[in-house]
Amino acid sequence: MPCDIVTIAGMPKIWSSDILFLTSSVAASFAKYAVAQSPYTVPENLSEAIIEVDKFAQSWGDEVITLNGDDIRKRLENFFENTPVIEAWNHPKSGNERAFYSGDRYGSHQKPDDDIIDLGALAQNISHDLVLSNVYDDAHETQRETI
Repeated sequence: MPCDIVTIAGMPKIWSSDILFLTSSVAASFAKYAVAQSPYTVPENLSEAIIEVDKFAQSWGDEVITLNGDDIRKRLENFFENTPVIEAWNHPKSGNERAFYSGDRYGSHQKPDDDIIDLGALAQNISHDLVLSNVYDDAHETQRETI
């Protein structure tokens, strides 16, 4: 279920509002959060996955496109589930599905091979990152115009 970002310091709800962003930002944000969510320093086949995500984002249209956060999340979730190199991250390397524990590589005593990258969370984090970056850019531009 999508969540709307409520008014924060006078900002309107933005989750369902269209944002303008570079398609290359999708791959950059994907790399950032894939590493952050991975139980390893670098997820397996990260370079190949980044290339796949970049091709997918480029297929959305021009270099600069407009979508809302929920649409971005839905597109990414569907793509991740249907892209074997990324979908593999959603399964423990050990094959021990019962051992699944969603933790992080810093504080958990869990074996990394028993952990996964939650693809729904990955899609959510990427779309959230793009929305917040857009809000920041808009606020920065507004501030520059008032100077």
